[in-house]
Amino acid sequence: MSDMAVLEGVLERITYQGLDEATRRRIATGCTVAFFRRYLMGDTSAEALLTGREKLPDVPDVVKVE
Repeated sequence: MSDMAVLEGVLERITYQGLDEATRRRIATGCTVAFFRRYLMGDTSAEALLTGREKLPDVPDVVKVE
């Protein structure tokens, strides 16, 4: 599976429920940065965010990664 396919899979698994655009952008940016850190820089500390075990700080609990 290509790195881009992994990123698209992560972003597709995020469910936004009534969030404003600024919050959605913060979430998308955070996930994208985590992806690049994990797959381009080899930084495994971002793995928990990408798998849904951890969430971004200051993001409402209505965001779920499945």
